[in-house]
Amino acid sequence: MPNAGITADSADFDGDGVSNLIEYALGSDPTLTNGADGPASLPTALVGDSISGLLSDRLSLSFNLDNPNPSDVTYVIEASDDLGTWTTVASKTGTASWTWLGGGTSRIVISGTSPVSVKIGDIVPADAANPKRMMRLKVSNP
Repeated sequence: MPNAGITADSADFDGDGVSNLIEYALGSDPTLTNGADGPASLPTALVGDSISGLLSDRLSLSFNLDNPNPSDVTYVIEASDDLGTWTTVASKTGTASWTWLGGGTSRIVISGTSPVSVKIGDIVPADAANPKRMMRLKVSNP
């Protein structure tokens, strides 16, 4: 089936503001707009996660993935301090494990089994030396 029209990866079948590909990648239903689907499934940002020592002084993205997650999706987490230049922090292709690409200590925290809770921290601490930090999740389907 061609990747076109209302079912295209970049389309938004249910009109909730989240593309079909993002909903598919995050395990939500692209035909529903309520409950855990659509915007409720998007990553959330957190500074200073007290549960994990690896993230206690970091901006991090937190989201859930189905287990198993889609085998035909690539996930990339990026960080920036200016919204112009982005650094890849971590990535995951299909059902493979997450790979830390930020150098130094890995800031990937995985817990649970279904869904799998994923938290990925920034490469730098959230402090006065790094006052403006942003993170994003990019999803692609080759």
